[in-house]
Amino acid sequence: MENKPKKCLECGKELETNSHRYRYCSNRCFKKARKKYFRDYKREEIRELWLKVQKEIGITCVICNSPKDVCYHETNGKEHPRGRENQYLKHYLENKASFVPICRKHHWIVHTLANIRITSSENEKILNLVSKILANRTD
Repeated sequence: MENKPKKCLECGKELETNSHRYRYCSNRCFKKARKKYFRDYKREEIRELWLKVQKEIGITCVICNSPKDVCYHETNGKEHPRGRENQYLKHYLENKASFVPICRKHHWIVHTLANIRITSSENEKILNLVSKILANRTD
């Protein structure tokens, strides 16, 4: 029985040696294949983490119940990890009691209001004014 020549798993080029150890024709093909493998592996890991976050924290805005453009707001005001997606998803799961699902529009409003320093009497006057405006609105 004649041995068929082995081919590179990445590009399909025939390998110079027929040893079982060699699966790639070059270091470049090996690195390309490894990069694809880790990209696909990480993609699946991140997808599973997102599904777990959505199940445990929620998928609709706590203000308007919209499922569109939902993000997670940390209610205790602590800094949380940025950058790698799996880091902050794990942070969400570890601290799920301090996160609420909120749509991007309301998330922006919450942060804008949180950055405005006003007294409680000013706050009360503003809320009264807003409620009057909303009562007179005809949308």
